[in-house]
Amino acid sequence: MAAAPSCEAGVVAAWAERRLPRPLVDSANRVLQVVYPGRFTSLAGPDFRDALLALPDGTLLRGDVEAHTRTRDWYAHHHDRDPAYNQLVLHLVARGPAEPVRLASGARVPSVVVPPLPGQLPLPSGICCPSDQREAAAAAVSAAGVAWLAERAAQLDGEATCLGEDEAAWRALAAALGYGGNSAALRALAEALPWAVLEGLLGRDEDAPARAQALFLGAAGLAHDAETIARWRALGAPRPPQPLSWQRHGVRPANQPAARLRALAELAVSVREMGPARWLHRLSALDAPAATRAIVAAAGGQLGADRARTLYVNVVLPFLARTDLPAARARLARAGRLPENTITRAMAELVFTPAGLPLVTGAQEQQGLLAIYRRWCRAKDCPACPVGRAVTAVRLEEA
Repeated sequence: MAAAPSCEAGVVAAWAERRLPRPLVDSANRVLQVVYPGRFTSLAGPDFRDALLALPDGTLLRGDVEAHTRTRDWYAHHHDRDPAYNQLVLHLVARGPAEPVRLASGARVPSVVVPPLPGQLPLPSGICCPSDQREAAAAAVSAAGVAWLAERAAQLDGEATCLGEDEAAWRALAAALGYGGNSAALRALAEALPWAVLEGLLGRDEDAPARAQALFLGAAGLAHDAETIARWRALGAPRPPQPLSWQRHGVRPANQPAARLRALAELAVSVREMGPARWLHRLSALDAPAATRAIVAAAGGQLGADRARTLYVNVVLPFLARTDLPAARARLARAGRLPENTITRAMAELVFTPAGLPLVTGAQEQQGLLAIYRRWCRAKDCPACPVGRAVTAVRLEEA
């Protein structure tokens, strides 16, 4: 009998290759059809993200999938206490009995027995995009990047109208500093500490940086030393209505939540005189290298150049696009490649295959891949996907 780690990897391999029992019946006696096994990730959290399963009545189940050797391993690994697994829709086990598992949210999710495959873990092929019309696919991805910029600008404009420019800019900056699944928590923190309140709490003295760090770390639940906790309590700052869920496992030290909060604190202090919106307007008047240097400086060295470039593309350019979309589009087209994440890497290989990866030349294509994934590829709505439509159109013309 194979050892437990090999057995678990074999379950993952079987799921990825769809070598599954027929019919596939889970512990809730549901007959399942695997429409898409999900996007395999080696990071902390579920083995597969955004799987798509179908029930006999046509109901679609979207969520994550995790594999173990036995059901008891779920609890041995403490997944029942980890909110990162709250989107689970199915639990895979190599050996029965298959029993439902409890999530941190309190919900229960069925398990199913999947006999493991021998050998090494393969990358799941998923639903492969057509790759015989790469130029058409590249044009569709690039156009999706332009569309993302316009949509993001419209979203920011709506938030600015409702909340004010500074508040919209503040929330966008906070969310952009999130990495490894922490964007939502950082935005929630910014909502709990709105700029109108934060501005008054920061003060104008030389103690403002330490005060800002205490504010953010305390409100985030990440203050551990007595001095920081006491300072936070003395400020009487608002706190989020619910504890924030932070992703730490698999996140590099520079991207850990506490490190990002220190960078956000430095940014808040740096822009407190002019406000976040005016600061973004000033950045938008600079070229990309100068804006990147200004962001690094404003963060007090707490951000590297790569993350500053990402913030420039994700926040500064959409803010500029609110008032000058052609200029923002031109700058996005010139922006170089940003650091890859698991989604851009997987989508590039899915759309173009490794041989066509050079077609992803810059940030515009990367943003297009992200937009396509979120709107169409996650749900595997291939007929509506602009890549599929573009490739189909070329084939019809050539027929």
